[in-house]
Amino acid sequence: MPKATFNKLKAEKKALITKAFLREFAVKPYDEASISEVVKQLGIAKGSIYQYFEDKMDLFLYLIEKANAVKAAYIAQIKRDDYPDFWSYFIELFKVGLNFDTEHHLESHFLFGLSQNLHSPSVKPLFDNMMQQAVQIFEELVKAEIEKGLFRNDIPTNIMAYSLFHTGR
Repeated sequence: MPKATFNKLKAEKKALITKAFLREFAVKPYDEASISEVVKQLGIAKGSIYQYFEDKMDLFLYLIEKANAVKAAYIAQIKRDDYPDFWSYFIELFKVGLNFDTEHHLESHFLFGLSQNLHSPSVKPLFDNMMQQAVQIFEELVKAEIEKGLFRNDIPTNIMAYSLFHTGR
């Protein structure tokens, strides 16, 4: 995560750096993304980035955290208890995701672009872990619906969760 030197920067400069690297990682897989190209565009020294972050992976993890936080704020707006059935809730989750995509193009493109890293030796373990976490969230939703008697209990929860996760993507 960012070093104290990054956190001490003015908000405008932090936003400029964050956006520039979100853009770079959105259009290129991790292994092809270039810190050198971005710092050249920003007009700052490459060494500055290493004063702000430990390494390229640290920067990448920061970007994932920032983009996920923006998306999570959208999702947090809706609560399951506010919907009469799971499918109404699920549709609303999808709509909120579309609003995020529409209103935060860069973060959305970056998060979608993470799938470019499926085979990257540098990022594959991280990506696999993120996918597992996402499916686990859906598995908890499925379990809650089963407990309410609203979903069948004869289908493995992990299969239903995986299906819902991929349906909503």
